[in-house]
Amino acid sequence: MQESAQRATVPQRDQKLSEAGARIARVVHEMNVPLSLIAGSLEQLEQYTDASVRYIRAATERVPADPELGELRVELELDYLTEHALELIEICREGTRRLDHVVQQLRVYARTATATGRPDPVDLAVLLDEAISLASCGREAVPRVTCELPPLPRISAVAESLSQAFINVLSNAFDAVASVSEPHVRVSACVDGREDAASRRRWLEVMIQDNGPGIAAAVRPRIFDAFFTTKAPRSGMGLGLAIAKEIIETHGGSIALDESDGPGSVFAIRLPIDQPSPSL
Repeated sequence: MQESAQRATVPQRDQKLSEAGARIARVVHEMNVPLSLIAGSLEQLEQYTDASVRYIRAATERVPADPELGELRVELELDYLTEHALELIEICREGTRRLDHVVQQLRVYARTATATGRPDPVDLAVLLDEAISLASCGREAVPRVTCELPPLPRISAVAESLSQAFINVLSNAFDAVASVSEPHVRVSACVDGREDAASRRRWLEVMIQDNGPGIAAAVRPRIFDAFFTTKAPRSGMGLGLAIAKEIIETHGGSIALDESDGPGSVFAIRLPIDQPSPSL
């Protein structure tokens, strides 16, 4: 009874997730248009401001002192303008860069939430290898990654969607080790020999472990909450693990932060081997 009730809620959860993704996609589009206008205008404004500042400075040096012009100069705060105008424009540009980062993160969330596809038999070793490569792209420094993957049975999954979940967890691990002297991320997998008595399924377990500073006990209950992050500004929006959790649960699995014997964090991902097709 409980299992059938859980199955009944999956389409409802997927529909709500898809609807949320569609709404976010519309918001992203509405934000992106004025953001592009602002960014483009700032480029021109910087050129005009630079020319104006150079003119004001040259005119001040060459035009004989005039009391009225001196009073107007003070009233208009031209000294402040010539000293700080370009700095103020750079502050505005930094704001647009941060907003653009938010837009990009929301775009990923919307794309993942509305993703659909036909589940197929997936070779998890191939999927993890591709996820590691994609998570490494664009990084100035990539940690040492070791994989311990024995022969594994195929699972039924939407490859693109499940790959995004692994990319998110791996990216989180890569970020976690960025400050350590010998960064290392270990990826391992095995088949859990125990059969779930309730569902009579077998499970495949994937462990992603890093040797970073670890996650404080006080924030562990919130790490899968959307928009919760412990990273520095502009480093993330707190959507990566939330998206990964949604994707993995839609595939009938689970993700949890396990206790680590040493430094760092261990994320344990369980995926059913014998399962109905995920409703994505």
